[in-house]
Amino acid sequence: MLRDPDELAHLRRELRPASLGTHWPLYASDPRRLDLLTADEAGFQAALERIAASLTGVPLDYVLVHFPERGEPWPSVTTVHRRLAHLATLAARLDLRVVLEPKEALGGSPDGLCAFARTVDALPDGVELCVDVSDWQTAGDNMGQRPPLAMGAAQIHLHARHVQPGGPFYRHAAPWVDLPPEAGWTVRNVRPAELDGMVAGVRRVRVCIEVVHHYLPLLAPSIGAVRRDLSALGWREDTSVTG
Repeated sequence: MLRDPDELAHLRRELRPASLGTHWPLYASDPRRLDLLTADEAGFQAALERIAASLTGVPLDYVLVHFPERGEPWPSVTTVHRRLAHLATLAARLDLRVVLEPKEALGGSPDGLCAFARTVDALPDGVELCVDVSDWQTAGDNMGQRPPLAMGAAQIHLHARHVQPGGPFYRHAAPWVDLPPEAGWTVRNVRPAELDGMVAGVRRVRVCIEVVHHYLPLLAPSIGAVRRDLSALGWREDTSVTG
């Protein structure tokens, strides 16, 4: 979601990342959806080959895919588990983690994160769960409650979101800091304590602070707020790895 290489350099200076991954829909710059759950078998295998061809030899720690895409109908349990096994094989082939981000349908039927929570009670080696706080909030909008996850998330995409009332559109904003008011937009934040429900039982969690160029000036104070508030909840930052 960056616009030029200077912004990437800015983020590296601010965050000093110890690991590096890619969000496949952004990396691919491809208008086609990667419907990993509803594609036929040939289409699914072709999607995996596209990922493998693009990332072979690229020094990454993980690749994130939508599972399901936003609004993608949920298939049979057999299909879900068979495709999870293929994703685990892809992770081993590329020597990286495959991270699944279930996308909840905006304003529609609960067929994303809610369906994932109902159906998936374990993941194979090499495959991990990411919860995006916007999808967590949207699941609450759809269901009136947050879906209980059978496993904790190894990664959280943490951000506030500026929301257009009456519309499905939002943009990622720096979390837990005062944002400048903008006509036609309202701000929603996830509460720090809500994150505990997303990661229960996971000893190490990657917290990814998602922002767009519009909010880069607020990145540093936002990181400070995240560190302060998570520390107050008993979370401890792993400072043993630098990079």
